[in-house]
Amino acid sequence: IVKAGKRTTWEKFPETVKQRYSRITLLKLSDNDYLLQRAFKLFYIQNDTITWHIPYTEEVLETLQAKDGSFYFFMHHNKGLRKYNSLDAIRTGVYDQLLDNATVTCATEDQNGGLWVTTLGKGVFYTANTNMLVYDQNTGLSSNNVQSITLDQKGGGYIGLQNGEVLYVDDKPNAPTSLTTPSGYL
Repeated sequence: IVKAGKRTTWEKFPETVKQRYSRITLLKLSDNDYLLQRAFKLFYIQNDTITWHIPYTEEVLETLQAKDGSFYFFMHHNKGLRKYNSLDAIRTGVYDQLLDNATVTCATEDQNGGLWVTTLGKGVFYTANTNMLVYDQNTGLSSNNVQSITLDQKGGGYIGLQNGEVLYVDDKPNAPTSLTTPSGYL
């Protein structure tokens, strides 16, 4: 592993690994700690050294480290969301499975520790605890294919649907508010 300023390159991976697999998922834990998924393995890198690695055959689209220290892995191919309570839980394979049969496209944590999750085909999910609030076509979305979310300071956020529509949702069971006109403009 070679550090060049703020960029990190992964020179110690075998050439066959670099050529065969192009997708890398990287989570920076601190200035010197990283989780990296590549080539069906998950690596924990500490101070430029691979501390441990495990087989990890599922494709991770993104990762998020929550304020409470837990880790969320957004899984590809309708594998949902995995919550690991610690690095050791990741290493030993102990996790809670959330949102089965969903492809998670984006997730973010709000200022109160609530988790907002967008999916392809299932809508938007919000949880501040074990009860999950769902925004989907049953609650007012025109499509369940949600691509993105950005949060505001009031406990809500703006979601972008795959069809181009932008809506506002909050952390209460209200219907989403469309910010897009029929012609597509705000």
